[in-house]
Amino acid sequence: MIRNVSVEESIEYWLRLAAYDLDTARALFAAGRHLHTAFFCQQAIEKLFKAVIVRRTDSAPPRIHDLIRLAAAASLHPSDAHRASIERLTPLAMLARYPSTQEPEKAVDRAIAERLLSETEDLDRWLRSIAT
Repeated sequence: MIRNVSVEESIEYWLRLAAYDLDTARALFAAGRHLHTAFFCQQAIEKLFKAVIVRRTDSAPPRIHDLIRLAAAASLHPSDAHRASIERLTPLAMLARYPSTQEPEKAVDRAIAERLLSETEDLDRWLRSIAT
């Protein structure tokens, strides 16, 4: 858990941060900052998985960024569509932090960012329904 807080407080913490990250992704998309739109989509879903893990295990979530591993830690069985979204989002935690190209901002264009944002909003609804 997060420093001597209750399970409910920990879940609320992760949910609040996830909402903030999703709002940030929306703002970055509106500003045309597509690489970081994608990054904050990944961050939002990571935090939602951590809320679900706390809900289901009454313990602190693992300190990892791999959404596929977090889904497994939460004992979730995503639909094929959700799994595909999770697989698309997972590498984005590293892409924005440790770019492998000279122009990482070109790795995610408007169409990709828009799709990721839509998929993230869908995952957000699904995961919140489990965490709350």
